[in-house]
Amino acid sequence: MTGRLTVRPDTIDIDQLRAAFSTGSTEVNGIVGLDGTTPTALTFTATADTHCPYTRKFLPDTAVAVLDGLEVTGDYRLADARLLVRPEPQAGQAALELDAKVNLVDTNLRLGVPVTNLRGTLDARVRQYPDQAQPLMSFDLRAQELRASDRRIAPLTVTLGNTDQDPDHLRFDPMLGGVYGGVLVGAGSIPLDADGSYRFDLTLSDVAVDPFLKPQINDPTHPGSPTVLTSAGRFAPDAPNAERTTVFGQASDAGSTVGDGLSFSAMERDVSTGLLSASLAVEATLADAAARRGRGALLITDARLINKPLSTALLRASNLSLPSGAPLNSASARYLVEGDTVRFDELSLDGPSLTIAGAGTMMIPSTELNLVMVSRNTKAPRLGPVSDLLDMFNDELLAIRVTGTLESPRTGVTTLRGFQRGWQSVFGGSGATMSPADNLVE
Repeated sequence: MTGRLTVRPDTIDIDQLRAAFSTGSTEVNGIVGLDGTTPTALTFTATADTHCPYTRKFLPDTAVAVLDGLEVTGDYRLADARLLVRPEPQAGQAALELDAKVNLVDTNLRLGVPVTNLRGTLDARVRQYPDQAQPLMSFDLRAQELRASDRRIAPLTVTLGNTDQDPDHLRFDPMLGGVYGGVLVGAGSIPLDADGSYRFDLTLSDVAVDPFLKPQINDPTHPGSPTVLTSAGRFAPDAPNAERTTVFGQASDAGSTVGDGLSFSAMERDVSTGLLSASLAVEATLADAAARRGRGALLITDARLINKPLSTALLRASNLSLPSGAPLNSASARYLVEGDTVRFDELSLDGPSLTIAGAGTMMIPSTELNLVMVSRNTKAPRLGPVSDLLDMFNDELLAIRVTGTLESPRTGVTTLRGFQRGWQSVFGGSGATMSPADNLVE
């Protein structure tokens, strides 16, 4: 430890006090009040990890509780930090003020899903007023990149903060990010206590299908990719297949910069793999992920689904072959989230001449499947009620049961129950409407 301390009757003056310890280093300047009336005013810098006991001493207890509740880990660099403590604040003055710029380095946290490799800056502002249970906090995050469940988001910008009206939640609206050439938009809230509930409303638009579904294989920036690209080895915006996109309302070449030099997309969007759009609204407590509940929808268009594990397995199980040039090129789903279960009310894979549709469940994160699917030749001539009756008989006698995982599905032919309900669904009468629960294997 080096620096100068000057002890006076009412204060301690600190001049370039530098200290190094096992979890980092820090430098502090300023004045510490000792008489109960003189304010403490400090400026400091630090390089440490999130579990450093020394730098955590400068944070309000609520901020420490948020870090612990989100399971935040990783290194950070604290710059331009200012702490002001007033023992006797005047009317309208805060008893505590903290302002800091934090550079995040490979930060990890858990927010319903694992968030890893977060790199960027966080501008923090904290104000604690007398007789206030929770401090007012605002955090402006500008991430150059991060991974959520292994999917790369680059960049991401969001401002979180609580208010006098709702001091117990950090709310954000909007959150904006780039995901494999598409756009992520979100809103929601994070609780300031471990027993509170978080809420997210997320929308993905026009995301490249292949790297999103299989980032370990089709995202060359993924650490597990066979051909890893560093940030310096990103696709160049003037590559032969570069696509002109619109970013936050302004035209931009893929891979170019937006705002404070942040690259909106580190990869060109390969539209030949198809585009994915999805929505998800989910709510859960930080302490119990099994209690999460949500709903969402998914749409894939202009895709090459014929070579995907699930669609290939379904075609083999139904003993079907597609005409040349007529692949499965779109998919859609509506689903509910119940703890670790995703329950598909509607699931469909479509092509010009074939539809494979059904319902069932998928477990997360294992992607274990339990689906029941039926197929339709959409090019076959329709004979009104006769065709409907034939389709109903086919569904009652033959369906495809899908188990295994999304990456390694297993299929088999099975029978469905509910002949009477199927008959009524064609000719009407009592019980004509079938619920998803009817589509169950005996």
